[in-house]
Amino acid sequence: MITTIKARISHGVIEPLEEIDFPEGKEVFITITEIPASNEVVDLNKADIWENDQLFTLGGIINSGLGDLAEEHDKYLYCQKDK
Repeated sequence: MITTIKARISHGVIEPLEEIDFPEGKEVFITITEIPASNEVVDLNKADIWENDQLFTLGGIINSGLGDLAEEHDKYLYCQKDK
């Protein structure tokens, strides 16, 4: 399961600001992304924003050989047959 929640750093500890729906004691990975100030404009097309993003860099590791993966995502993900 993957989820995104808003949290606050307080004295070096991450404090969730929303309910977390995970079993007690479950170990998870945490990726921290700073929320820009409300008056700050972030250009998501700038390459330097993504170069250190671990999840984004995973995209180039595997070549599926499927040229229509973006268009047929659900078909491949859920093993749907052509109609």
